[in-house]
Amino acid sequence: MRIIFSLVFFLFVISLKAENSIVIGSYELKPHLLQSTADKKIHGALYEFLENEIVKPLKIKSIWSFHPFSRAVTELEIGKIQMLGFLAKTPERELLLEYPKSPTFTTYAAIIVKKIPILIYLWEALKD
Repeated sequence: MRIIFSLVFFLFVISLKAENSIVIGSYELKPHLLQSTADKKIHGALYEFLENEIVKPLKIKSIWSFHPFSRAVTELEIGKIQMLGFLAKTPERELLLEYPKSPTFTTYAAIIVKKIPILIYLWEALKD
């Protein structure tokens, strides 16, 4: 299975090199991905990661396509964009999209609040 994945990834990289660019879909996901209202440039940790770990090492040009979430997913499904970060795996999406066997990272939902006694009390009450 690893050989098949490696072959598919190799072919993907070759196609990117042939086109010399990759279209990366993006949507508002602060602080990971956001678009500046002033200059319309995209910023954030996901932007920096993809630019530094994929675009620069492959020596290709990135074209960022910023849209609302649902449109970004649709554009990935129909092939207008080639990559979209932070897209949860669902059975429906697995039929159309390629997901790695092991995720890059696993995240969990969390609520983080300032240490204020009343909030701690309310949180403890909710847990019971």
